[in-house]
Amino acid sequence: MWTITPDSHGGSSEFLSAEDDMVEAACLALSLQLDDFCIVAADWNGHTLGERSECLDVLNKRGRALTKALFDGREDEFLAEIRLLGISAITQLIQPGGKLQRLIDLCVMRDDDGEFFLGERYLCVPRVTTSSTELLNSMYPRGRPPVAHHKIGYAEDAMLDSSCKLHKTPSRPDIEEIYVIGELAGDINSLSVLAPLDHSLMDADREELLNWLTERHSVLHFNCRIATPEDLDGNPGPPHLRVRANAFISASEMSGPDEFDFTGCFVFLNACASAFGNHSYRSSLAHFFRRQKSPCVACTTGPVDDAFATVFARELYKHLKVGKLNMSAAFQETRRNLTATSGHPMALLYTYIGRDAYALA
Repeated sequence: MWTITPDSHGGSSEFLSAEDDMVEAACLALSLQLDDFCIVAADWNGHTLGERSECLDVLNKRGRALTKALFDGREDEFLAEIRLLGISAITQLIQPGGKLQRLIDLCVMRDDDGEFFLGERYLCVPRVTTSSTELLNSMYPRGRPPVAHHKIGYAEDAMLDSSCKLHKTPSRPDIEEIYVIGELAGDINSLSVLAPLDHSLMDADREELLNWLTERHSVLHFNCRIATPEDLDGNPGPPHLRVRANAFISASEMSGPDEFDFTGCFVFLNACASAFGNHSYRSSLAHFFRRQKSPCVACTTGPVDDAFATVFARELYKHLKVGKLNMSAAFQETRRNLTATSGHPMALLYTYIGRDAYALA
Protein backbone atom coordinates (compact mmCIF):
# COMPACT_ATOMS: atom_id res chain seq x y z
CA MET A 1 0.00 0.00 0.00
CA TRP A 2 1.15 3.52 -0.86
CA THR A 3 -0.21 6.22 1.47
CA ILE A 4 -0.07 10.00 1.08
CA THR A 5 -0.75 11.77 4.39
CA PRO A 6 -1.85 14.49 4.31
CA ASP A 7 -2.95 14.62 0.69
CA SER A 8 -3.93 17.75 -1.23
CA HIS A 9 -7.39 17.67 0.41
CA GLY A 10 -6.03 17.43 3.93
CA GLY A 11 -6.95 13.79 4.30
CA SER A 12 -5.22 10.55 3.33
CA SER A 13 -4.96 8.86 -0.08
CA GLU A 14 -4.25 5.15 -0.38
CA PHE A 15 -3.04 3.25 -3.44
CA LEU A 16 -3.14 -0.55 -3.21
CA SER A 17 -0.66 -2.71 -5.08
CA ALA A 18 -1.60 -5.77 -7.13
CA GLU A 19 -1.40 -9.32 -5.74
CA ASP A 20 1.76 -10.24 -3.82
CA ASP A 21 2.89 -12.83 -6.36
CA MET A 22 2.69 -10.25 -9.15
CA VAL A 23 4.81 -7.83 -7.12
CA GLU A 24 7.36 -10.52 -6.26
CA ALA A 25 7.60 -11.66 -9.88
CA ALA A 26 8.17 -8.09 -11.09
CA CYS A 27 10.82 -7.48 -8.41
CA LEU A 28 12.63 -10.70 -9.28
CA ALA A 29 12.62 -9.98 -13.04
CA LEU A 30 14.06 -6.51 -12.48
CA SER A 31 16.68 -7.80 -10.02
CA LEU A 32 17.88 -10.39 -12.52
CA GLN A 33 18.07 -7.77 -15.27
CA LEU A 34 20.34 -5.62 -13.11
CA ASP A 35 23.09 -8.22 -13.40
CA ASP A 36 23.18 -7.77 -17.19
CA PHE A 37 22.86 -4.01 -16.80
CA CYS A 38 25.88 -3.90 -14.47
CA ILE A 39 28.00 -5.75 -17.04
CA VAL A 40 27.10 -3.28 -19.78
CA ALA A 41 27.41 -0.20 -17.54
CA ALA A 42 30.88 -1.32 -16.41
CA ASP A 43 32.10 -0.60 -19.96
CA TRP A 44 29.39 1.81 -21.09
CA ASN A 45 31.47 3.65 -23.68
CA GLY A 46 32.90 0.37 -24.94
CA HIS A 47 29.45 -0.81 -26.04
CA THR A 48 27.72 0.38 -29.17
CA LEU A 49 24.74 2.72 -29.01
CA GLY A 50 22.55 -0.20 -30.05
CA GLU A 51 23.82 -2.41 -27.23
CA ARG A 52 23.29 0.32 -24.67
CA SER A 53 19.79 1.04 -25.99
CA GLU A 54 18.90 -2.64 -25.89
CA CYS A 55 20.06 -2.90 -22.27
CA LEU A 56 18.08 0.18 -21.23
CA ASP A 57 15.01 -0.96 -23.20
CA VAL A 58 14.86 -4.18 -21.18
CA LEU A 59 15.45 -2.28 -17.94
CA ASN A 60 12.60 0.08 -18.83
CA LYS A 61 10.36 -2.86 -19.68
CA ARG A 62 11.04 -4.45 -16.30
CA GLY A 63 10.51 -1.07 -14.61
CA ARG A 64 7.11 -0.66 -16.28
CA ALA A 65 6.10 -4.13 -15.06
CA LEU A 66 7.14 -3.21 -11.50
CA THR A 67 5.14 0.02 -11.71
CA LYS A 68 2.07 -1.90 -12.86
CA ALA A 69 2.46 -4.37 -9.99
CA LEU A 70 3.10 -1.76 -7.30
CA PHE A 71 0.44 0.76 -8.32
CA ASP A 72 -2.13 -1.55 -9.98
CA GLY A 73 -2.76 0.98 -12.74
CA ARG A 74 -3.09 4.09 -10.54
CA GLU A 75 0.45 5.42 -10.93
CA ASP A 76 -0.79 8.53 -12.81
CA GLU A 77 -3.04 9.47 -9.87
CA PHE A 78 -0.18 8.91 -7.43
CA LEU A 79 2.21 11.01 -9.49
CA ALA A 80 -0.32 13.84 -9.89
CA GLU A 81 -0.89 13.96 -6.14
CA ILE A 82 2.77 14.09 -5.09
CA ARG A 83 3.52 16.70 -7.76
CA LEU A 84 0.62 18.83 -6.53
CA LEU A 85 2.00 18.62 -2.99
CA GLY A 86 5.58 19.35 -4.09
CA ILE A 87 6.89 16.15 -2.47
CA SER A 88 10.57 15.43 -3.20
CA ALA A 89 11.07 12.16 -1.29
CA ILE A 90 9.12 8.95 -0.78
CA THR A 91 9.47 7.04 2.48
CA GLN A 92 9.60 3.25 2.53
CA LEU A 93 8.71 1.97 6.01
CA ILE A 94 10.37 -1.31 6.95
CA GLN A 95 10.51 -3.62 9.93
CA PRO A 96 13.92 -4.96 11.00
CA GLY A 97 12.60 -8.48 10.39
CA GLY A 98 11.07 -7.58 7.03
CA LYS A 99 12.47 -7.12 3.55
CA LEU A 100 13.01 -3.83 1.78
CA GLN A 101 10.67 -3.30 -1.17
CA ARG A 102 13.41 -3.64 -3.72
CA LEU A 103 14.12 -1.19 -6.50
CA ILE A 104 11.14 1.18 -6.31
CA ASP A 105 13.54 3.83 -7.62
CA LEU A 106 13.46 1.98 -10.94
CA CYS A 107 9.68 2.12 -11.35
CA VAL A 108 9.04 3.71 -14.75
CA MET A 109 6.55 6.59 -14.67
CA ARG A 110 5.19 8.80 -17.46
CA ASP A 111 4.23 12.46 -17.73
CA ASP A 112 3.84 14.98 -20.56
CA ASP A 113 7.62 14.94 -21.14
CA GLY A 114 7.79 11.16 -21.53
CA GLU A 115 9.01 8.28 -19.37
CA PHE A 116 11.36 8.55 -16.41
CA PHE A 117 12.57 6.40 -13.53
CA LEU A 118 10.84 7.32 -10.25
CA GLY A 119 14.21 7.71 -8.52
CA GLU A 120 15.37 10.33 -11.03
CA ARG A 121 12.96 12.87 -9.55
CA TYR A 122 12.04 11.50 -6.16
CA LEU A 123 14.40 10.09 -3.54
CA CYS A 124 13.02 6.78 -2.23
CA VAL A 125 14.36 6.45 1.33
CA PRO A 126 14.00 3.31 3.49
CA ARG A 127 13.18 4.03 7.14
CA VAL A 128 12.71 1.85 10.18
CA THR A 129 9.29 2.40 11.75
CA THR A 130 8.93 4.16 15.12
CA SER A 131 7.96 0.95 16.88
CA SER A 132 10.99 -0.81 15.48
CA THR A 133 13.25 2.01 16.67
CA GLU A 134 11.89 1.54 20.20
CA LEU A 135 12.52 -2.18 19.90
CA LEU A 136 16.10 -1.57 18.80
CA ASN A 137 16.71 0.83 21.66
CA SER A 138 15.66 -1.85 24.14
CA MET A 139 17.79 -4.51 22.42
CA TYR A 140 20.93 -2.43 22.08
CA PRO A 141 21.48 -0.13 25.10
CA ARG A 142 23.60 2.98 24.78
CA GLY A 143 27.36 2.38 24.84
CA ARG A 144 30.18 4.83 25.47
CA PRO A 145 29.24 8.52 25.26
CA PRO A 146 30.23 10.25 22.00
CA VAL A 147 33.35 12.37 21.92
CA ALA A 148 34.59 14.99 19.49
CA HIS A 149 36.19 13.22 16.54
CA HIS A 150 37.05 13.99 12.93
CA LYS A 151 39.11 10.98 11.97
CA ILE A 152 38.15 9.29 8.69
CA GLY A 153 38.43 5.51 8.45
CA TYR A 154 38.92 3.59 5.20
CA ALA A 155 38.85 -0.12 4.39
CA GLU A 156 39.18 -1.71 0.98
CA ASP A 157 38.98 -5.02 -0.83
CA ALA A 158 42.40 -5.74 -2.35
CA MET A 159 40.74 -7.63 -5.22
CA LEU A 160 39.01 -4.50 -6.58
CA ASP A 161 40.75 -2.50 -9.27
CA SER A 162 39.87 0.65 -7.32
CA SER A 163 42.03 -0.51 -4.39
CA CYS A 164 45.71 0.30 -3.91
CA LYS A 165 48.13 -2.05 -5.64
CA LEU A 166 50.07 -2.09 -2.37
CA HIS A 167 48.48 -1.53 1.01
CA LYS A 168 48.16 2.16 1.90
CA THR A 169 50.35 3.08 -1.07
CA PRO A 170 48.25 5.18 -3.48
CA SER A 171 49.55 5.30 -7.03
CA ARG A 172 46.63 5.86 -9.46
CA PRO A 173 44.69 9.06 -8.69
CA ASP A 174 42.08 8.53 -11.41
CA ILE A 175 41.24 4.97 -10.36
CA GLU A 176 41.87 4.33 -6.68
CA GLU A 177 39.06 5.19 -4.28
CA ILE A 178 41.44 6.06 -1.46
CA TYR A 179 42.14 9.35 -3.27
CA VAL A 180 38.46 10.26 -2.98
CA ILE A 181 38.55 9.69 0.78
CA GLY A 182 41.87 11.54 0.97
CA GLU A 183 40.24 14.58 -0.63
CA LEU A 184 37.51 14.43 1.99
CA ALA A 185 40.08 14.24 4.80
CA GLY A 186 42.23 16.97 3.26
CA ASP A 187 45.35 14.81 3.59
CA ILE A 188 45.52 11.25 2.32
CA ASN A 189 48.21 10.45 4.90
CA SER A 190 45.83 11.32 7.74
CA LEU A 191 43.40 8.50 6.91
CA SER A 192 42.94 5.70 9.39
CA VAL A 193 43.30 2.73 7.02
CA LEU A 194 42.34 -0.75 8.19
CA ALA A 195 45.44 -2.94 8.26
CA PRO A 196 45.59 -6.14 6.13
CA LEU A 197 43.86 -9.02 7.87
CA ASP A 198 44.55 -12.72 7.46
CA HIS A 199 41.67 -14.64 5.90
CA SER A 200 41.43 -16.84 8.99
CA LEU A 201 40.79 -13.81 11.26
CA MET A 202 42.67 -15.20 14.23
CA ASP A 203 42.59 -13.38 17.57
CA ALA A 204 45.27 -10.82 16.66
CA ASP A 205 43.52 -9.87 13.42
CA ARG A 206 40.12 -9.58 15.08
CA GLU A 207 41.64 -7.37 17.79
CA GLU A 208 43.14 -5.20 15.01
CA LEU A 209 39.69 -4.89 13.45
CA LEU A 210 37.94 -4.03 16.71
CA ASN A 211 40.58 -1.45 17.65
CA TRP A 212 40.13 0.22 14.27
CA LEU A 213 36.35 0.32 14.71
CA THR A 214 36.64 1.97 18.14
CA GLU A 215 38.83 4.87 16.96
CA ARG A 216 35.84 7.25 16.94
CA HIS A 217 35.68 8.13 13.26
CA SER A 218 33.50 10.83 11.76
CA VAL A 219 33.33 8.80 8.52
CA LEU A 220 33.84 5.06 7.93
CA HIS A 221 34.16 4.21 4.24
CA PHE A 222 34.17 0.60 2.99
CA ASN A 223 35.28 0.07 -0.62
CA CYS A 224 34.52 -3.64 -0.76
CA ARG A 225 32.71 -6.54 -2.30
CA ILE A 226 30.04 -8.41 -0.36
CA ALA A 227 29.92 -12.19 -0.15
CA THR A 228 27.12 -14.38 1.21
CA PRO A 229 28.63 -17.73 2.22
CA GLU A 230 26.45 -20.80 2.60
CA ASP A 231 26.26 -23.05 5.64
CA LEU A 232 26.71 -26.83 5.55
CA ASP A 233 23.08 -27.27 4.46
CA GLY A 234 23.47 -24.83 1.56
CA ASN A 235 21.48 -22.02 3.22
CA PRO A 236 22.77 -18.46 2.72
CA GLY A 237 24.47 -16.99 5.75
CA PRO A 238 24.84 -13.34 6.78
CA PRO A 239 26.56 -10.95 4.34
CA HIS A 240 30.33 -10.50 4.72
CA LEU A 241 32.52 -7.62 3.60
CA ARG A 242 35.73 -8.74 1.91
CA VAL A 243 38.61 -6.59 3.09
CA ARG A 244 42.35 -6.63 2.47
CA ALA A 245 43.73 -9.19 2.27
CA ASN A 246 40.96 -11.63 1.37
CA ALA A 247 39.47 -11.57 4.88
CA PHE A 248 35.70 -11.77 5.24
CA ILE A 249 34.02 -9.85 8.06
CA SER A 250 30.37 -9.94 9.06
CA ALA A 251 28.46 -8.32 11.90
CA SER A 252 29.67 -11.06 14.27
CA GLU A 253 33.35 -10.33 13.51
CA MET A 254 32.70 -6.61 14.05
CA SER A 255 30.94 -7.12 17.40
CA GLY A 256 33.04 -6.62 20.51
CA PRO A 257 32.28 -7.53 24.12
CA ASP A 258 30.35 -4.23 24.40
CA GLU A 259 28.13 -2.62 21.78
CA PHE A 260 29.86 0.04 19.70
CA ASP A 261 28.58 3.58 19.69
CA PHE A 262 28.91 5.06 16.21
CA THR A 263 27.08 8.24 17.21
CA GLY A 264 28.27 11.00 14.86
CA CYS A 265 29.86 8.53 12.41
CA PHE A 266 28.60 8.39 8.82
CA VAL A 267 29.11 4.91 7.35
CA PHE A 268 29.39 4.44 3.57
CA LEU A 269 29.07 0.79 2.50
CA ASN A 270 30.22 1.19 -1.10
CA ALA A 271 29.52 -2.45 -1.96
CA CYS A 272 26.92 -4.30 -4.04
CA ALA A 273 23.49 -4.79 -2.40
CA SER A 274 24.74 -3.65 1.01
CA ALA A 275 21.19 -2.67 2.04
CA PHE A 276 20.08 -6.31 2.14
CA GLY A 277 20.62 -9.26 4.44
CA ASN A 278 20.21 -12.93 3.69
CA HIS A 279 16.56 -13.07 4.82
CA SER A 280 15.58 -9.62 6.06
CA TYR A 281 16.80 -6.11 6.70
CA ARG A 282 17.76 -7.17 10.23
CA SER A 283 20.65 -9.27 8.90
CA SER A 284 22.01 -6.56 6.59
CA LEU A 285 25.29 -4.77 7.21
CA ALA A 286 23.45 -1.45 6.90
CA HIS A 287 21.26 -2.45 9.82
CA PHE A 288 24.29 -3.51 11.87
CA PHE A 289 25.75 0.00 11.76
CA ARG A 290 22.39 1.69 12.26
CA ARG A 291 21.68 -0.34 15.39
CA GLN A 292 25.12 0.73 16.65
CA LYS A 293 23.78 4.32 16.46
CA SER A 294 25.31 5.51 13.20
CA PRO A 295 23.12 8.49 12.21
CA CYS A 296 23.29 7.64 8.50
CA VAL A 297 24.42 4.65 6.46
CA ALA A 298 24.86 4.96 2.69
CA CYS A 299 24.28 1.66 0.94
CA THR A 300 23.22 0.06 -2.35
CA THR A 301 20.14 -1.89 -3.45
CA GLY A 302 21.76 -3.80 -6.31
CA PRO A 303 24.96 -4.52 -8.23
CA VAL A 304 27.22 -1.54 -8.91
CA ASP A 305 30.28 -1.34 -11.13
CA ASP A 306 33.57 -0.80 -9.30
CA ALA A 307 34.63 2.24 -11.33
CA PHE A 308 31.18 3.81 -11.10
CA ALA A 309 31.19 3.26 -7.33
CA THR A 310 34.26 5.47 -7.07
CA VAL A 311 32.65 8.13 -9.26
CA PHE A 312 29.53 8.10 -7.07
CA ALA A 313 31.58 8.43 -3.88
CA ARG A 314 33.50 11.40 -5.29
CA GLU A 315 30.29 13.17 -6.32
CA LEU A 316 28.50 12.48 -3.02
CA TYR A 317 31.37 13.65 -0.82
CA LYS A 318 31.69 16.80 -2.93
CA HIS A 319 28.16 17.71 -1.85
CA LEU A 320 28.59 16.53 1.75
CA LYS A 321 31.69 18.52 2.60
CA VAL A 322 31.46 20.98 5.47
CA GLY A 323 29.15 23.89 4.64
CA LYS A 324 27.56 22.03 1.73
CA LEU A 325 24.38 19.90 1.61
CA ASN A 326 22.71 17.60 4.12
CA MET A 327 22.30 13.89 3.40
CA SER A 328 18.94 14.04 1.64
CA ALA A 329 19.89 16.96 -0.59
CA ALA A 330 23.35 15.53 -1.33
CA PHE A 331 21.89 12.20 -2.45
CA GLN A 332 19.27 13.86 -4.63
CA GLU A 333 21.86 16.07 -6.31
CA THR A 334 24.35 13.21 -6.78
CA ARG A 335 21.82 10.80 -8.24
CA ARG A 336 20.36 13.47 -10.52
CA ASN A 337 23.76 14.59 -11.83
CA LEU A 338 25.16 11.11 -12.46
CA THR A 339 21.99 9.77 -14.07
CA ALA A 340 22.04 12.71 -16.47
CA THR A 341 25.75 12.51 -17.31
CA SER A 342 26.32 8.74 -17.38
CA GLY A 343 23.48 7.89 -19.73
CA HIS A 344 22.28 5.10 -17.43
CA PRO A 345 20.49 4.89 -14.04
CA MET A 346 23.07 3.04 -11.92
CA ALA A 347 23.14 5.98 -9.49
CA LEU A 348 19.56 5.11 -8.52
CA LEU A 349 20.87 1.93 -6.87
CA TYR A 350 22.39 4.08 -4.11
CA THR A 351 20.34 5.11 -1.09
CA TYR A 352 20.83 5.86 2.58
CA ILE A 353 19.15 4.82 5.81
CA GLY A 354 19.14 7.49 8.51
CA ARG A 355 18.44 11.14 9.14
CA ASP A 356 17.67 13.50 6.26
CA ALA A 357 19.24 16.50 7.94
CA TYR A 358 22.52 14.78 8.84
CA ALA A 359 25.55 16.67 7.50
CA LEU A 360 29.28 16.11 7.90
CA ALA A 361 30.66 17.94 10.90
